[in-house]
Parts: sequence; C-alpha cells; structure tokens
Amino acid sequence: MLIRRLKVSGLLSFGPRGVDLPMEPLNVLVGANGSGKSNLLEVIGLLRAAAEDPGELVGRREDACDWLWKSGESAAAATVEAIVDGPDGAGRLRR
Repeated sequence: MLIRRLKVSGLLSFGPRGVDLPMEPLNVLVGANGSGKSNLLEVIGLLRAAAEDPGELVGRREDACDWLWKSGESAAAATVEAIVDGPDGAGRLRR
C-alpha cells in the first residue's frame, strides 16, 4: 500500500490546525531539530499498528496522553487521516 495523503492534527507536535501532506512514492524529511520529523514517523508507525495492534505502539509511551499535542491552546481532538492506494492498485482506501 502507498500513502497518498496524510492529515494529522492534535497529535504529538502537530497542533489543532495540523498538517495536510501530499505524499509521493519517495519522500525526504528535511528540517531543523525539533521540527516534527520523528513525530511524523511515529504517526506513520501508529497508522501501521492500527491495522494490527494499536495498543502495542501506544503502550510504548508512559501514558496515552503523551500522544496528545501540548500547548496553551488545546486541541479539540487528535486525528490522523490517511488516503492510501489499495493493494495491487485496487483503488483508494481512506482510514
């Protein structure tokens, strides 16, 4: 499966406005320290684990609340939306 678009808000370093990232077959993450590169990889790992056992990945952190965005402005909800090509080009799937 190939991720075509990834939207994240209220999770880790992605605030309430979040990000909407178009994805290509090859993506390169470039940015300063603390800009969210590792958090993007954590979100992709969480998405992958959602198909199997999301509790396993979430459980690696001290508390599930550690996944939520923290700042003076609170996020109403944490969301991850991914649009992916299905296996063998079987069409797009939204999860």
